[in-house]
Amino acid sequence: MNKDINLQESEKNDSENSEKILIITAIIMFAILIGYNAFFVPPVSENIQISGDIVKNQDTSDEENKKEDTENEKNKSGLININTASKDELTELTGVGPKIAERIIEYRKTHGGFSSKEEILNVKGIGEKIFEKFKDYITVK
Repeated sequence: MNKDINLQESEKNDSENSEKILIITAIIMFAILIGYNAFFVPPVSENIQISGDIVKNQDTSDEENKKEDTENEKNKSGLININTASKDELTELTGVGPKIAERIIEYRKTHGGFSSKEEILNVKGIGEKIFEKFKDYITVK
């Protein structure tokens, strides 16, 4: 009978020890998980704006960066650079539609760009009246 009591106490101690080991293991696993998440920084896949400056994602292409630079240049000064503006940007000018915008782009390709605002008068379809409407909104850089 003494052996039975000792055997039961031994089994009870083993059971308690197993529970303690399981609890300690769970605590350690939880601590590892919390520690990992505390220092994990997910990758950024978008452009981030910090204090008005745009920090470009390195994954964006050069073409996208050029387009953003042109848009930022236009937004800062409020003027459209007729030497770098896209067709869509040129059509924002009063009196300039898609066809005239194409002619402006073609003119700057064949003549190496505009040296002055007034040179845009050489583009077919742009006369003094139209030029007067948008001359304050364009620049040549």
